[in-house]
Amino acid sequence: MASNSNLRLLVGDKFESLVELESAIISFEKSHFVSLHKRDAKTLETMKKHAPNREEAAKSELLYYGLKYCCKYGGKKLKKQGTDKRITQ
Repeated sequence: MASNSNLRLLVGDKFESLVELESAIISFEKSHFVSLHKRDAKTLETMKKHAPNREEAAKSELLYYGLKYCCKYGGKKLKKQGTDKRITQ
């Protein structure tokens, strides 16, 4: 729903389509000289496994039900999953 003339993106902004979102991201990147990337992207396929009732209510043309963009240089660092120790026998 955000227009291209208003080059502000706020947390929680809603868009009618992925094309509208991507065009707003591109114009924001060009006007603010930043590079954004998809940090957390949760697809509708994943939603089918975890919450099938919510997936039925979603629009069929959508690809994601959750999408987070972060600055290429300033986003949160990913936490390590392991302890950096190998198990030896």
